[in-house]
Amino acid sequence: MKHKFMMTSFMYPLDENNRTRIFGNLYFDNPRTTEEINYVAEYLKKANLSERPSFPDRPGLIPEGFITLMTIYDEFYKNNIDDIVVRDFCEKNRRYKNIYKKLAKMMVVIRSDNLVVESENDIYFTLMKNQDEDKIQLIKEKNVPSIIHDEDKINGYFSFVAFMLDGGLNNNIIKNELNKINYWKQEVFVRWLVMSHIKKSHRAKDSYPYGVFNLIEPRIIRLSNAVGERYDDKKFLFMCKKINYILDLYNIDIEMCFVELIGLLEMLITHNPDNGRFNVEDSITKQFVGKLTLILYENDKKIVQEKVEKELKFAYGIRSAIAHGDFNELEKGFKKLFNFYDLKSEKNRAFYKGDKSAFTKLVDQTIRWVRIVINLYLKDEKRLDIIKKM
Repeated sequence: MKHKFMMTSFMYPLDENNRTRIFGNLYFDNPRTTEEINYVAEYLKKANLSERPSFPDRPGLIPEGFITLMTIYDEFYKNNIDDIVVRDFCEKNRRYKNIYKKLAKMMVVIRSDNLVVESENDIYFTLMKNQDEDKIQLIKEKNVPSIIHDEDKINGYFSFVAFMLDGGLNNNIIKNELNKINYWKQEVFVRWLVMSHIKKSHRAKDSYPYGVFNLIEPRIIRLSNAVGERYDDKKFLFMCKKINYILDLYNIDIEMCFVELIGLLEMLITHNPDNGRFNVEDSITKQFVGKLTLILYENDKKIVQEKVEKELKFAYGIRSAIAHGDFNELEKGFKKLFNFYDLKSEKNRAFYKGDKSAFTKLVDQTIRWVRIVINLYLKDEKRLDIIKKM
């Protein structure tokens, strides 16, 4: 089937009369028509029951006290009863017994009046039906509206937003691919479990491990406003594509994720040195350390310059060892980094074990550096250009 939205990994009932624009002509909404609700309900059911189910549907033959989708839904209602939209939604849908339809009605989707997404089943059918490769391409172009070709751009944009949010690596926004249904299942149902059990009294500002949508939405909108019209800019689109790739790598190949993070920083703050005058690698290292130290200082005047410079040299050295396959140098780098972060001390011993644990800490630190540089790009792009050309 064709549907006019992209599903996110959030669930929250939204006021249908209050459509908040994200950027361009995109806005957040819930499924509204019977056809849309049934489509999402079937998708949720398929996700939950694929391989081993995440949660039983409802209490039945299972022992009392087990968590079910229905108990999660009830907990959500109980903990958010002071939210008038949640209260009205739950009261209105009390009579519905099908838990998947209840959840489908509050699935947060990204909608556009001219966005039509074709499900993978439909595309697969089209490919199987037509054996001639030229005709396949022709039919895909004919049946899929031009906006579908911007789906990578939209995915990249929301990867950028997720990355820039605190805890963004756990806040993937769009999960719509059937071939990733098990990963999407984990994102959606685990997020639903966590956010449904966060009581109002336990909430600390901006510290939600999986994001409660009504609290994270304003931050998404603020970021979108900061981006402004850049979402059509080639540099910004390249950055989004790179971040999308980095988010995928984070849980698959942490070393290559780190190399890509450093590469993104290089793109933003360094320029090509004169090959005839400099040792290129040495020159790039000096640019990387010097310029990033300046940006970090401008972001926080309390930093200790010598310590930051040393950490950045460690970072670029480890990046070079990975990129060049120098495993002896990489092992030495991990050991030095472990001592630099003082991870053998009593306060850190319980959390960090082995030299490579220092590398994990460095990756998280590098993500922070990237966010700071991108924030400068959003606030004062001319200033970043001046630093890049220095």
